[in-house]
Amino acid sequence: MINIFFTLYGLLMFFLSAVLASPSYEAARIRMFIGKVEIQRAGTTQWTEATLNSLLFNNDKLRTASESRAEFEFEEGGVVVVAENSKVLINTSRKDIKETRSKSITTFYGVVFFMVEKTLPKNQYKIYTPTIISSIRGSSFGVTVEKESGTTKVWVMHGKVLVASTGTQEEIIIQGGDQTTAEKGQSLGKPAALSDSDYVQIKTWIGEDLFKREREKLMAEEQLKIDLAGGRFENKILWVNFLDLSGYSGKWDIQKQFPFFIAEMLKDSVPIPFVYGSEYQEDPEKLALKHKARFVVTGQIALLEIDNIEEIEGKVYRIFSQATVKLIVFVTKGRDNYLVKKIEKEVVVKDPEVKKNTLESLQVYPFNIQSAGFRESILGKAVFKVCQDMAKEMRGLF
Repeated sequence: MINIFFTLYGLLMFFLSAVLASPSYEAARIRMFIGKVEIQRAGTTQWTEATLNSLLFNNDKLRTASESRAEFEFEEGGVVVVAENSKVLINTSRKDIKETRSKSITTFYGVVFFMVEKTLPKNQYKIYTPTIISSIRGSSFGVTVEKESGTTKVWVMHGKVLVASTGTQEEIIIQGGDQTTAEKGQSLGKPAALSDSDYVQIKTWIGEDLFKREREKLMAEEQLKIDLAGGRFENKILWVNFLDLSGYSGKWDIQKQFPFFIAEMLKDSVPIPFVYGSEYQEDPEKLALKHKARFVVTGQIALLEIDNIEEIEGKVYRIFSQATVKLIVFVTKGRDNYLVKKIEKEVVVKDPEVKKNTLESLQVYPFNIQSAGFRESILGKAVFKVCQDMAKEMRGLF
């Protein structure tokens, strides 16, 4: 009986380990579709109609019919547009939940467009067709794959893309505004500029709104090259001390610390150098010219306060502390004083401990979210959360 128990237990553990090892987590989510879009789940032969927010998993396939289009996005970033009459395979893999996921899309035929905002680690995001393998390097680009021959055209809207031939093993880098063609057994075509007719065709594939946005990014890249070549600007971000409108009058240097906190939360995801410490000015363009900065980040501290709140619900009387922090941040492009984005974030944190939660009592701590005493206070929690929310929304702006 004992032997039977251990045999069954061993079989159960083997089965569970196999299930847990399989990549059953979601790979992507369909965020938009037009017309007829179908999904074939891994290990099946049946095609089912896709719906908004349908989840795509490892080894799932997706196809579109005539006059149809689908957009899906990955959890860690990256958007894929599948144009009409196209078919793709989605693959993801990682050893454990803590690791960054490797992703790949195989295009069997049709037109597929890819958008990745930031440069990703090598081998994390790859595109396969019958004739090329492509690594994404923070860019937006598309592939057009002929159904019968597998001939692939790679066209880049902005950024740059590494393209390798599956037949000859040669590699080339395609820059924004260029394209190349790969045929089976042939050398990669010499990069050539996209023509006006090419852009018209791309607009019909990916939609006018998306096309306009990606075209503007290409134009911004071209202008940046001109500015950097002329020495007028450098590719860096100037963080300006925030303007304090909160009425705070203590010893903390909140005007300097708030932009520093946000920048520290952003620096690992923004591949542009940061410059700190300039005093607040109304005109970001003057600051940009003075420091030769491509971007200028200014801001206002609208609220920084702790209040004691009294409430009566029925016969129950409550008193608690409430910390409120509100920031307004402006991201400006230095060259033409263009406002890229205005972001407002407000965070409220409540605590039943009234006596210890005052601005005066917290002055014993440094105004620093790395300080344990301040970080665990009601105000520290609000400061950390508002900076975290701000940094999250600023990702992708640079």
